[in-house]
Amino acid sequence: MAKHELSRRSFIKKTSIAAIGIPAFFYGLPKPSSNHNFSKIQSERPSGEEYKNFKIQEIKGWKLWNHRNLLSHVLMPYGFSVNIGIKEYTGGWQLKEALVKRGNKEEIVTPGPISNNHDFSELEVEWFDTKFRVQSATDSNNLVIIVSPIEIKKIKTPTLIIDCGFLWNFPGYAYLDNDSINAHTSNEKVSVFFTGKKINEPYSYSLNPYFAIRFDEEIVISSGKKYSLSEARSVIENKKANYLKSLNKYGNLSQVADAICTVVNWNMTYDPIYNRVISSPSRMWAYWNGGYIIFAWDSYFASILAAFIGNKTSAYFNAIEMTNEITKEGFVPNVATATGMVSRDRSFPPVGTLAFLWVYSIFKEKWFLEESFEKLVSWNRWWPQNRDYKGLLCWGSNYYEPVTGNPWEYPKQGVHDRFGASLESGLDNSPMYDDIPFNKAENRLELWDVGLNSLYIFDCNNLAQIAKILGRNDIEKEALTRAEKYSRNLMNLWDEKSGIFKNKRTDNGEFSPKLSPTCFYPLLTNAPTKKQAKRMIEEHFYNEKEFFGDYMMPSISRNDSAFHEQDYWRGRVWGPMNLLTYLALRNRGFEKEAKILAEKSKDMFMAEWKKCRCVFENYNSINGKGDDKENSDRLYVFGGIHGLLSILSDSKLPFLTSDKKDK
Repeated sequence: MAKHELSRRSFIKKTSIAAIGIPAFFYGLPKPSSNHNFSKIQSERPSGEEYKNFKIQEIKGWKLWNHRNLLSHVLMPYGFSVNIGIKEYTGGWQLKEALVKRGNKEEIVTPGPISNNHDFSELEVEWFDTKFRVQSATDSNNLVIIVSPIEIKKIKTPTLIIDCGFLWNFPGYAYLDNDSINAHTSNEKVSVFFTGKKINEPYSYSLNPYFAIRFDEEIVISSGKKYSLSEARSVIENKKANYLKSLNKYGNLSQVADAICTVVNWNMTYDPIYNRVISSPSRMWAYWNGGYIIFAWDSYFASILAAFIGNKTSAYFNAIEMTNEITKEGFVPNVATATGMVSRDRSFPPVGTLAFLWVYSIFKEKWFLEESFEKLVSWNRWWPQNRDYKGLLCWGSNYYEPVTGNPWEYPKQGVHDRFGASLESGLDNSPMYDDIPFNKAENRLELWDVGLNSLYIFDCNNLAQIAKILGRNDIEKEALTRAEKYSRNLMNLWDEKSGIFKNKRTDNGEFSPKLSPTCFYPLLTNAPTKKQAKRMIEEHFYNEKEFFGDYMMPSISRNDSAFHEQDYWRGRVWGPMNLLTYLALRNRGFEKEAKILAEKSKDMFMAEWKKCRCVFENYNSINGKGDDKENSDRLYVFGGIHGLLSILSDSKLPFLTSDKKDK
């Protein structure tokens, strides 16, 4: 499909009240009630008072939270948006929405720096031989935007289209009044102004009131008052300087921190269904799934990344709201979407307690732990109740009746079958699970999984720490008892001949020959002896035929037949694996090896970042490239983990509690 055809079909947002071109004499239209109760149009889940107050405090001001459009500035909690578009005249096409997309399709967006609270942002867009920059900042309660043409290869000058309206069916109306657009939200009046030469352009795709401005000079769009170009520059330059200053604390890793801020903060979006701020893995994933899609470990890792850059909003919301998706069966699902599709058959690697404990160690607010504690306990209990076979855990997938009709709710996409169980691992098409039978009677793979059992022990220990902080001695004891049991049983997965822990078949008792970084996860626990741990490092970590190399860690060993496919989890480098391997190394005192992994991750990460300001979903472990595969997103949240590891080198990590002495 041609890019102009996609532009034609761009989804058009409407105001709550029809308000296109309303003349000035309608200024007396009644103001929407200031007593509007948002709970009438939202389905907020039960929460504690601290979290309710947190939502009120954080969901306000000008934000870039429209999941469909990086050029949309939204005033919260009212949903009033100022949207930047452009029209060209070789075919009359209009760019109404812009996203960072896979490959070079339609518009090409290069995300620039963006602050945690969205009081400063910058990006560049290329579309139909037109390249322009958008910079924004807030000045008290006012929004200030400068749109600058960089390169225009057109005979006829394009037109900037600035439309204003209400998102998500929020109450309010807007109308055009000469040189401003006035809007009445549920609680206040907002006026939007512009500089530049207004032209008559009636053929716009917009259904909102809009400005049409000749785009042959820098244009200022502002709310509250009309800012001159010099005034707008002053505001934006000041906020940009503040942002750059905030990176100074990272020293020579300031560019790494900038990359993490960029990928975390551009992917924050608002969900009006549950009145929350969340991070889909990327905005394209949200776009494809009707408003949002959240995966369990993606959200928990997003929470960790956000906490490290001081973004409490994203850190708290992602951890709490992912946990709020817990099913009636008591597990946090693999995935949940805006369409109502939830993976009711499977969970995801149990890293929730890791995220909560990590975020708490930074912000030190107990209510954050209390908000989700009982759900985390439920999830921890669910694993042995549903995935245990003779004392060790297996990945699985349960049958359930489809709820939405989404293809992913059916056996053809893995529900109650091998692929669904593989999806529960988070490793999707990993060759570790290619030929493993699925036991339908017991809803599980015929495989005791090293990674799952190690992460579960880690989860038990982290839950025990959280329980201790909250004074829940009963849960602390319960969690430690389970950790001890599975630690003992984990030793059954040690392969003395190979010198490493391996997955083991439950149907024939044979070790799987497949090796991945998950084989290092037992180092997250106290289970391996010092001698075993040393063998794992010497014989496998440094083995160039398996894991060592310029680009680490490959998601399957280099000598595996699937490695050279370099397709998704078949050999590529992934942030979650690198983080968990890094923590495992540090947990057992392998600081040198942890530093090697951190440095190699950073070098790979920054090479691609400097080239295109992209944070890829995964990277080629042969050449380090991120854009060599179409299925590697260009701005994927947990890709930032590769940069985080280098920042962690001097950080104390309180959840690493294993005894590092000889056993």
